[in-house]
Amino acid sequence: VRSLEGDISWLPSEVLIGLPITVYMATLAVATPFAGTWADRYGARRIFLAGLVPAIIGFVGSALATTVFDLILSRALTAVGYAMCTIAAQSFIIQVTVKQQRARGVSTFFGVLMSASICGTAVGGILAERIGGRAVFLCAAVLALIAGVLALRMLGGGVTAESERRPRLRLADLRFLLRNWRFVALILF
Repeated sequence: VRSLEGDISWLPSEVLIGLPITVYMATLAVATPFAGTWADRYGARRIFLAGLVPAIIGFVGSALATTVFDLILSRALTAVGYAMCTIAAQSFIIQVTVKQQRARGVSTFFGVLMSASICGTAVGGILAERIGGRAVFLCAAVLALIAGVLALRMLGGGVTAESERRPRLRLADLRFLLRNWRFVALILF
């Protein structure tokens, strides 16, 4: 962030440095419920593959960013793709596991997801120190492309009858969540 152009002297440097990850996390939180609805409507495979497009564009954009605003926009785009891919993978697991094994399947998925998040961040930081941050974002784009190839081969297509009956996300659902102060506090803090 410090090496990028952009006159943002009105923001303290600590806030500016944290802004890309803050926007990324906020975008991820907002995009996830919509991605779930899309996965239910269009199928996990389609949404996973569609989510790769903004993710890869976001990674490449992050690598090529010349201003702080470019980086923030690219990270937000990556978050939209990540939300779509994560929810699509979870939806696929729910669709292909029997009801008695569903909790185990989803918990295994989240264990892998959390491990990858922690290890990926650490490995990315080490690589950024050695080869530079821009190169790490390009590596992430290549890995996302590999994930797309694997998804084409591994994820089944189509929407199951069970997922077709699920209700769509409505604004009233979001209002319901936002009225619960404990939930809001958990998400914000």
